[in-house]
Amino acid sequence: MRTIGFFLSLTALLLVSACRAPQSDGSPSAAAAGGSATAALMRIELPDDPVVGPAQVEVFLLDGDTGVEGADVEVVGDMTHAGMEPVIADAGTVDPGLYRTEDFRFTMAGDWILTVTATLPDGTTVREEAFATVSSP
Repeated sequence: MRTIGFFLSLTALLLVSACRAPQSDGSPSAAAAGGSATAALMRIELPDDPVVGPAQVEVFLLDGDTGVEGADVEVVGDMTHAGMEPVIADAGTVDPGLYRTEDFRFTMAGDWILTVTATLPDGTTVREEAFATVSSP
């Protein structure tokens, strides 16, 4: 149920973001930088009740109904308080559009922000965040 709520929230956020006028920060657009206007949707799944230790993070990348293959996916976990070193892991391909970490570890109980960055085969970058409260085992 938590996954469905997260997915609906993510979809609403993407719709709101898409309705905003483009903002220029002086950087080139994805198309100008060699990317394309690919509208890949990312969904992040975490364990239901994460605890300190190893955790599989699953990332789904979809372009419409089709799984995006050949992406480079990195997961960075940061505690919400300063002073902790981030946890960084790559997510490998499991199935077309499904990527999973094998070596991600929550190193401490508390609130975490996971930032997932996927670089698609055309060079486009997609980034999303997920939040987790981690408890002691």
